[in-house]
Amino acid sequence: MSSLNSARGSGGLQAVCRACCHNRSTCTSSLPGSIPESGISSAVQERTLKFREGTAEPQLLTEDEMAAVVAAASNARDRFLIIALLATGMRIGEALGLRRSDVHFLARSEALGCGIPGPHLHVIRRLNENGAFAKSRYPRTIPVTERLVQAYSDYWFERDRFGHGVDNDAVFVNLFREPRGRSMSYSNAKEMVDRLARDCGFTVRPHMLRHTAATRWIEAGVDPDIVQALLGHVSFTSTERYIHASKNGCGKRSRLLPALGGTLRGERINHHQVCNQRALPNPASTGH
Repeated sequence: MSSLNSARGSGGLQAVCRACCHNRSTCTSSLPGSIPESGISSAVQERTLKFREGTAEPQLLTEDEMAAVVAAASNARDRFLIIALLATGMRIGEALGLRRSDVHFLARSEALGCGIPGPHLHVIRRLNENGAFAKSRYPRTIPVTERLVQAYSDYWFERDRFGHGVDNDAVFVNLFREPRGRSMSYSNAKEMVDRLARDCGFTVRPHMLRHTAATRWIEAGVDPDIVQALLGHVSFTSTERYIHASKNGCGKRSRLLPALGGTLRGERINHHQVCNQRALPNPASTGH
């Protein structure tokens, strides 16, 4: 974790996030589809008030529960969505708002106009046809694992096989119901998660996957300010709840840390990019 902790310099990662917005070589706001903050300020205010996170201890999934949810997904698209939420800690709206131009899963992305090395994805606040919306005003970059890249490849093979959404830049599209090829809506995603919960026999909600990812990072020893930046929290108060959950659940550590194949410790992440390219680290990894 030394390479992770070294990323805290120069005022902490919150300062790094803000500095990134003025550096076009690493700034996701310069990517296609991003829009000025002024154009969506009213929508941001409304949604922020409506979905403000509380301070109650978050509900988490255990190792066995995480593995069961992934295994219960009946197709590559749903499996990729679940793994992505568990591995990156994204909000469901951020995931559904991803565009193909945000997904940089090659070793080098210069051809895409991005100087950040290693596989990663960009989370950008913008308006989308499905209403999906990134809550955080600051764009952020999340390094990803080999397992997530493979899950994405499996999904893209499935998407090409069905031939839906060829002209849609959205990552998640409808494949199995009308309107096929259109961006996947929150209601469809929530219905899918509810179906997985019924099949598994325990409660699963999209935000529980985010809670689980954050608590796993804390359990793995990632500094809280890095977790704050990974999650896109403006206030550290929102991150503190995961510290409390980690302390209260220390007896479950052995069940949380090796989740989904035992690769949580981040051995497949190139943390060099964290220090040199202002990317935000992701210590989580997933697998079957």
